[in-house]
Amino acid sequence: MTDASERKHGPRSEVTSTIAVVDALRERILSSAPGEFLGNEAKLLAEYDISRPTFRQVARVLEQEELLIVRRGIGGGYYTRHPSLDLVGTVSRNYLRSHHVTIANVFEVLNPLSDLLYLKAASNCDAEFSEKLQTIKRRLIALLDGKLDISAYPALVEENSRILSKLVNNPLLGMQIAIVYQLSLAKLLRDGELPKLSKIADSVRIRIRLLDSIMSNEVEVAVALGRLLIKSIHETITREDTHEM
Repeated sequence: MTDASERKHGPRSEVTSTIAVVDALRERILSSAPGEFLGNEAKLLAEYDISRPTFRQVARVLEQEELLIVRRGIGGGYYTRHPSLDLVGTVSRNYLRSHHVTIANVFEVLNPLSDLLYLKAASNCDAEFSEKLQTIKRRLIALLDGKLDISAYPALVEENSRILSKLVNNPLLGMQIAIVYQLSLAKLLRDGELPKLSKIADSVRIRIRLLDSIMSNEVEVAVALGRLLIKSIHETITREDTHEM
């Protein structure tokens, strides 16, 4: 008969084993390139010396963290994956909303974030990124000319942010941009409609001038226009700063 001590320590050993394998496999994935083949289930069971139920718990945890791709069937197995900025932004947005982040909180951090982003972007923009930013600029002009629907604006802003975060080569900065973007998008969706073009036209024009300054490596101009853009965006928000995002 199993005594109380064995019943107590048995489940704990299983939990400890699960946590240890999750940690080990997570580190292995993060030190590998996305899409690498880790092995099939039989290989990984033998490698980590755990039971099938325990390993499947491990796999579920890592799938939820966007670190693992499971392909089932003949020739299937387990592949590495790296988390997307969308996931980071969504989780962070939910955390901040649960803590009642306000419009004032957001704009308090936007100026220093903007200064760093545009300083680095204008300092490092080369021909490759200039071509990508030119595409964004053409689409912004099309928006102002009525050749592009306003519904395309959020995705256009997101794409612009992604290009800039890659340009400055700073994942932390890119993550902050993603969080602010997700907060703003969620607010727009809750409000039920996008702002009218007439309301954001000044911001769009500033974005165009800002892209020109980045492509021309005009650092001081880019930083100043970044501040002006934030001011313009702030002025388009009709709610009070104390209201939540």
